[in-house]
Amino acid sequence: MWGLLRREDGSVRGRSMAANTLFDEVLESLVAEGGKFEKRQLHVVLERDVSGRELSLSLKVSDSKRPLFLLVFECGPDQYAELREKQRLKVEFSSFPVKLAGLLKECSAESHREPRLEVWVEEVDDGAANQFSIVEPNEFKTLRHLSLDMKEAESAEVDQHVKGIVDRLTREAASARSIADQEKRKRAESADEIRKLQNELLESKRASSEEVARLQDKIEKLANSQHETEELRKRLQGSQKQVCETAHF
Repeated sequence: MWGLLRREDGSVRGRSMAANTLFDEVLESLVAEGGKFEKRQLHVVLERDVSGRELSLSLKVSDSKRPLFLLVFECGPDQYAELREKQRLKVEFSSFPVKLAGLLKECSAESHREPRLEVWVEEVDDGAANQFSIVEPNEFKTLRHLSLDMKEAESAEVDQHVKGIVDRLTREAASARSIADQEKRKRAESADEIRKLQNELLESKRASSEEVARLQDKIEKLANSQHETEELRKRLQGSQKQVCETAHF
């Protein structure tokens, strides 16, 4: 039974519904083209298919920045027997998918292995083919743990892959527009709230100024009243003194 699988990078491809994804990550890789190495972020997907009579393995490598870059490696027991003899591998084919997934995990940024394994993709046969290698660099030499001959994907699968990337970019653009609209509304609401607070502050300052003026006026009136009271007291004392002097005579 077959269906469509949509990956995180947006690519869509046919796959067996019985396929088991063992690895699906973006790895920093060294890619050699024209004899020059450059670092690129490659999406590596490893699947084990158990739908048929025999176990089969599928490794796919893509680059979201280069939509037409899609390499495929497919392997069954017969192909693995030849690969095992050629590269002197020690594991049986039944264990090979899980062992390969383990090696790929040791290539990820989260790996604690020192030195960390690396993925290399190189052109071979004068650019007619590509070789996917898992290597271990050290001070003495670069050790190749495994090398797989990759082939370019069929045009129909490349078309699906490109369509998936276009669909992803379309969704991301729509999401970006939605986020931009939300941010615009939030900025407008924030501006309205700021203006409201500024108006409230001005009203508060105006009310405070009026209250201060009222209190100052009241204080001045109280001061004037105290001054008048003091004058009256002094006049009263003067009058009392005058009365006392008159009575003495």
